[in-house]
Amino acid sequence: MGKEKFEIGSRFLFDGEVCELVGMQGATLRFRSGGALSVAKTSEVIEAADFRVLHSDDEGEGDEAESRGPLQLVLENGTALADYEEAWAEAQAWEPHINEMITGYRSGDPAQPAKGEPRQDYDPASTSLNDRVTQKVADLEGTPFACKERQLRRKIAAYRSDGLTGLVDRRKTKLARPLMKVDAKILTAAVAVLDKLARKTKVSKAEKCRQIKQYLDKEYGEKAPALPSESTMNRLLEVLSAGRGFHLSAKQMRSVANQPVTPYRNFSRLARRPGEYVLLDSTPLDVFAIDPVSYNWVRVTLTIAIDLFTRSILAWRLTASDPKGVDAALLLADVIKPKEMGSGWSSTAQWRYHGVPENVVVAIWPNVGAPAGIPVTVPETVVIDHGKVFVSQTFTDACRRLGINVQLARPYTPTDKAVVERFFKTIRLSLLEKLAGYKGPDVWSRGKDVQAGAFWFLNELDEIIGEWLATFYQVRHHDGLEIAGAERLNLSPNDAYDIGLATCGFLYVPPSPTLYYELLPVVYRTIQDYGVQLFNLRYDGEGLDGIDPKDRYRNAKSPHKGAHRGLWRISYDPRDLSKVYFQRRDGSWHVLRWAGDVGFEQPFADIHLGRAKQLVIERGGSLRNHDDLARVLNELVGRLKAREYDNEEERRLTVKALARTAAARRDQEEAASLSGLPAPLRLLDDPEDYPEDADEFDLVDDEDFGGAEADPFDDIPLLAVAGDVAYTDGYEETAE
Repeated sequence: MGKEKFEIGSRFLFDGEVCELVGMQGATLRFRSGGALSVAKTSEVIEAADFRVLHSDDEGEGDEAESRGPLQLVLENGTALADYEEAWAEAQAWEPHINEMITGYRSGDPAQPAKGEPRQDYDPASTSLNDRVTQKVADLEGTPFACKERQLRRKIAAYRSDGLTGLVDRRKTKLARPLMKVDAKILTAAVAVLDKLARKTKVSKAEKCRQIKQYLDKEYGEKAPALPSESTMNRLLEVLSAGRGFHLSAKQMRSVANQPVTPYRNFSRLARRPGEYVLLDSTPLDVFAIDPVSYNWVRVTLTIAIDLFTRSILAWRLTASDPKGVDAALLLADVIKPKEMGSGWSSTAQWRYHGVPENVVVAIWPNVGAPAGIPVTVPETVVIDHGKVFVSQTFTDACRRLGINVQLARPYTPTDKAVVERFFKTIRLSLLEKLAGYKGPDVWSRGKDVQAGAFWFLNELDEIIGEWLATFYQVRHHDGLEIAGAERLNLSPNDAYDIGLATCGFLYVPPSPTLYYELLPVVYRTIQDYGVQLFNLRYDGEGLDGIDPKDRYRNAKSPHKGAHRGLWRISYDPRDLSKVYFQRRDGSWHVLRWAGDVGFEQPFADIHLGRAKQLVIERGGSLRNHDDLARVLNELVGRLKAREYDNEEERRLTVKALARTAAARRDQEEAASLSGLPAPLRLLDDPEDYPEDADEFDLVDDEDFGGAEADPFDDIPLLAVAGDVAYTDGYEETAE
């Protein structure tokens, strides 16, 4: 048998089916099989074991008993003609008319005449082609095919040249090219102007056109082309603005402008094991909350650590107002320790495994109860943005202490941490929107009288988020979570953690029991007879008195060398400056308390101290006079504790400071249970201690923190907190 010709319209066997070739493009074939259009590589088709080109004698080959349909052709733009059904149907409707004018028979074949053919006015034996064209114009008048003689003659010529495809109306198959006729200089100017406006305040289309005209005049002078009509410019701007986010807010528009030019790659595939890359970031929460100590509304910020390999949330912290460097440093400590189940959590929130890591990790932390279903790992590298909280000395010192590498993301490029941004959207859609008191992502999304709903205490909100993570987020399938070599598996973060442990093992180095004190901010000071001086405050304690004369610390030099030669290391928590921490030569830590305390041992934060120093200066005192500063600071802390404010500034100060000192106390209690140091005094932050009279609460809105999203609702009484919330597939059910 000779070689078969393989061309458009050829029928062939492939993969057990009879196929018809409808197009070729490079090394790719387009063919129709069983009514469906398929695409395959040429080599794949030709090298198939059952491939064979069929000819007219191959009847009944394969499973087909179907009749061969109309030949599928490909237009110049590479698109199958069948994709333009309307144009194809119109061409088929024209074909009988064209055949009748050319041959006198609507089928085009004199051997297959229809009844009454040829008609008298179309008989080739008695009429000319011109006569038949003239008659066809008269016959088609008043029908959808009405046209002039010259149009019919063009169709006849196209049909004789290209067959049925020559009758296709190219206007209906032509690709849309709105920029084809626009001057290249105008296109260049428009792109330059839109690039500049992507980071500016939003303007109208008219202003964009004015700036484009201004750009052309500046670049080309008298040779500048004139702008097309307004409608054309509007279409041009619409095409060029696609993907630039001009319909979004100005802030979102800037984020879109900072996206990479190249397509996104699966960044998660860079990580090969849990903890290899951990991403850190913060975001304001869109839910009203109340500080459990001051009973004031506070703006809540969520700071998270998310593992890139598993997408697991390794740790989280809620802070009133913006987090500080110490909050980010202690977040690292939260990452490497197990999370304890909260009171009232569902049993499904408990760690589902037995053995590793429960018996290994939890046994190291004897004070941890039932572990929550949230993974534990030791970060190798943390990816951070350029926020002050993450580039602070406290945070970088903590990373150095834990042996963690730090990798900076590019400024103003949220796509570098797209996994984090996606989590923030997930928690908003799956949890926050379902909570009473949800206020929306901005003031334009906020409903009327949102404050009339239920509100959450800060510690309650922390418990809700923890339970949601353990019972929903960590166990649900994540579409974007892929493991190299197993891309099609439906994985949850806990499933990915299982795979990571199975492939890379589990190595857990227990941290020091005094890790809290080691991660705090550090200063180096001399030790005098009166103790240690920090921030114009003096601290003293029994830890400075050594039993052995050789182990004395007062007026003694430290063994440190270099920049801190002879100075002693002092750690402090800016959230609670009522005490600092001193490490002796033997490595033990000791508490040094503020010497100016009048006896009530009320914790105070750096915010309190800053306000006290301001009052000393306003009253003409000197910060060098420790007695003056101590008197003013004690007076201030006592007044604020009793909620006696001189002005609105002090009320705002109290909201921030008390929330921070309460957070510090929780960390100090945990550290004391591990290290054996004295625990801090207990404050009023347990639910049973809340006053029954809700009118006692002072309300503070976002404006109190200098934010633009202000909803003044002072003196609105607190309403009841909503009931328990259960999560099922992302939806919540609230118990009445």
